[in-house]
Amino acid sequence: MKCPKCGEENIAGSATCEKCGEELPSAAPSGPELVPEPSEPEPAPEPSEDVESCANCGAERIGTNAFCANCGRPFPGSGPTEPETEPEPTPEPTVEPEPSPAAEAAVRGVLEITTNGGEIIIDTDETRLGRNEIRDAAKQPVPETQYEYITRVKADKEQFRIFREGDQFFIEDRGSSNGTQLNGQQIRGKGRQPLRDGDKLVFASFEATFRTL
Repeated sequence: MKCPKCGEENIAGSATCEKCGEELPSAAPSGPELVPEPSEPEPAPEPSEDVESCANCGAERIGTNAFCANCGRPFPGSGPTEPETEPEPTPEPTVEPEPSPAAEAAVRGVLEITTNGGEIIIDTDETRLGRNEIRDAAKQPVPETQYEYITRVKADKEQFRIFREGDQFFIEDRGSSNGTQLNGQQIRGKGRQPLRDGDKLVFASFEATFRTL
């Protein structure tokens, strides 16, 4: 070992230089060797509340893996997203409108002429009656001499009119020469009169009964 002071080579293991007596470095008393204290192991990181587990096997999700490394099941939201479909609107129930009174069948009437067995249907809002209509309604032919007497002499060409308002009928004498009787009462010149089912009429030499259908 070489002395740092005089440069003399000394025998290995010498404590001092044999030439100058200088203490050699290797011979200097060394202090007690320091043993490093053992370090405490770092605590394992606590599992984060955000760690996602597989719904099938319970294994934790590694990173952003789309599938579970244990069972291969896909994590929610990892597969392809299907397009949202809007719910079909619920059809509203169809309400059929109630038929108006005008759409319903209008009430009809019939004038039964007891003298000649004829019938005259009243199915319009206004029906004008006279000798021609009475003759045409007869079920049996009327002799010409009798016809001349009971129609041309006593029945006017327009004897009366029957008109309808809603489901109600009315009769009005048209100023005939011999007048019209309703249930035994003369109605000539009295304007329109209500005409009901079963009412009796007398005009000229004819008798008739009004009926509603």
